[in-house]
Amino acid sequence: MKQLLPAQAAIYYDAIHRELQDDIPFLLSVLPEAGRVVELGSGTGRVLVPLATAGLTMTGIDNDEAMLARAAARPNPATITSIKQNFISLALPTLFDAALISHNTVMHVPDTQLNKLFQGIAAHLLPDGRLIIDTLNPLLMMALDSTEQWEEERTFTADNGDEVTQFSRYTVDEQQQIVHVAWRYDVGRDSFSAVTDYHYHLPHTLQMMMHQHGLIWEATYGDYDKTPYTDDSDLLLIVARKTA
Repeated sequence: MKQLLPAQAAIYYDAIHRELQDDIPFLLSVLPEAGRVVELGSGTGRVLVPLATAGLTMTGIDNDEAMLARAAARPNPATITSIKQNFISLALPTLFDAALISHNTVMHVPDTQLNKLFQGIAAHLLPDGRLIIDTLNPLLMMALDSTEQWEEERTFTADNGDEVTQFSRYTVDEQQQIVHVAWRYDVGRDSFSAVTDYHYHLPHTLQMMMHQHGLIWEATYGDYDKTPYTDDSDLLLIVARKTA
């Protein structure tokens, strides 16, 4: 099996997330109507473009050159800036009205790096600036069982014409709170592989670490319709504010 190359991974990422739009109205409802917003882990620009089109001045941070190249190729508004940087070690000359960690990106951050992440975010927010986090409900991740067999997830057609069938299998490390995911992409007679570690952070851990840096939770929702969060919710959507 061949390893999935970064440029190919970025193309497939766009194809997989092409129809994901339900989060945009939610984000617009909890972000300020105008001002500067930084998205951490902005990827190919799926979120940057509609938020900028709605009137926000967007800065996207990502460490993946292939993802940033895809973002640059989009028909972007002039109010978008993309920067190559590890967002865990955020270092920018600008203060922002809001910061955003969208669609499970926070699960790429190990527990040992959460303190550094929230310290950096707090340092880059204006007083009363908001932080929005959108992730799967970690309690559901904690309840997963490891799988031994490949399980088909979806089929899709990528922008480069590839007809792809995507499979996954995963191993759950309950002690470390990590789900190790292996991906397989079948394209004709070829198969490509990739691996990802998802770190699921329990709500009380996130709340405690954010509070240490003056990021106070204002609301938690379990879906994009703003249903209050419960242990059984599909999502954990956090709206926090930096204390003055």
